[in-house]
Amino acid sequence: MAAPGMPAQPGPAAPPPYAYPAPPPPGSGGGKKAVGIVLSVLLVLAVLGGGAAVVFLSDDDGGGGGSSAQDELPANALEQLWSAPLEGSHVAGGDSSSLPGMWPAGDHVVYGDEDGGMRAYDVRSGKEKWRVKPPKRAGELCAMSRGISPGGIGAVAFDAGGDDCAYLAAVEVDTGTLLWSENLADEYGTTNPVLTVNDSTISTNIGTYVNNWNAKGGGPGLDFTSRGRECDSSLVLGDEHAVGSSECTDVSPRHQLTVLDTRGGEDPWRFPGVDLDVQRVLGENPLTVLLQDDDENRFVQSFTDDGKQGKPVPLTGDLAELQFEEHTTFVTEDGVLVAEYGDNVHFAAVDLKSGELLWKTPKKAWLQMIGYDATDGRLIASAKPEEGFHLELTEYDVRSGKPKVIGALAVKGQSMGSPSTATYAWDGSTVYVVADNAKGQAVLRAFRGTA
Repeated sequence: MAAPGMPAQPGPAAPPPYAYPAPPPPGSGGGKKAVGIVLSVLLVLAVLGGGAAVVFLSDDDGGGGGSSAQDELPANALEQLWSAPLEGSHVAGGDSSSLPGMWPAGDHVVYGDEDGGMRAYDVRSGKEKWRVKPPKRAGELCAMSRGISPGGIGAVAFDAGGDDCAYLAAVEVDTGTLLWSENLADEYGTTNPVLTVNDSTISTNIGTYVNNWNAKGGGPGLDFTSRGRECDSSLVLGDEHAVGSSECTDVSPRHQLTVLDTRGGEDPWRFPGVDLDVQRVLGENPLTVLLQDDDENRFVQSFTDDGKQGKPVPLTGDLAELQFEEHTTFVTEDGVLVAEYGDNVHFAAVDLKSGELLWKTPKKAWLQMIGYDATDGRLIASAKPEEGFHLELTEYDVRSGKPKVIGALAVKGQSMGSPSTATYAWDGSTVYVVADNAKGQAVLRAFRGTA
């Protein structure tokens, strides 16, 4: 580790720190552990803006008249609890962007975007509770971690000048307090940082190398150091683990896969002789990673809690169509991987123990995954019906793929658009949806998540 904010440099007696790998090719991707409610981008984890007004059970939020068909709510319409106009129009985030971002956090939901920054809304009323003021000499919000730690800490980054997304900070989500901040800008610049967080540490690839910081008090945390001075190595980040692949000419073995516990206190797991590049952490419980060989053949590898390797699953045949996008990939505790399939409007599930494709959504389905609730195994998605201006909230059985329509996401006088143009979050009972109204203004809506 170098001093805070500066990359460590290789010296005669010390190996260099891990570098962050180049972005994976299209079709690879990943995710981190869904904390009971993880979200889906292009509709998940994101979006809540910061308008001052809150409109309770409004029909159109000032959006103007819709067609008579739009004015008729479906019989199974879910109750809209409240709506809040946001700043500007809504643009759903993609896999290459962590904004807009949303964190369900108990009594409130936290939303962040470049226009309005980071703010929190009361889950019962939709009223704004707090708004984060950027650190001194920092610019607009430019990145958020996918989720928050069990103890309620989130990681964010602000512009450090010149579109360098390098001003790292930790947020206490109950109050919006910045616990600490550190300008990590260097000569290389960072446009789209990865931020992961647990109760002990925050890890990031801001700058040249991957670094780890104390979550509550700032300052250097774990030492992410390569195992030799002559190594081609890289490290990918999850909330609880960092997984590195390396090829070294000055130490033995030449090839090795290494798993580090970013919470600290545990010795690394080492797997000598593994000549595969690590692409992404797909899930944390069990730890599941995406690997790739020199010929760009892809594999999914899981690990037991005591560090034993599971059966590698080659992504061939039907599995070759799996797409691992950041916010729409989930791994269940009993070893089922759910990910986008084919053209990114379908999903599939794979048994990681057998490597068997369990199910995939039919071609006629046009949907986006919202989240997976680890507490009861529910997987929910937003689907577009053949007729109507609404969206259907649909629950899937993780092992069979059997769908069950929970109810309609619908508003009088408004079209809810398509699944891919909205952004969603789910806390296990309430579904939050952000989409533009008829006037092109973004609106956050809270729906009761059961009929």
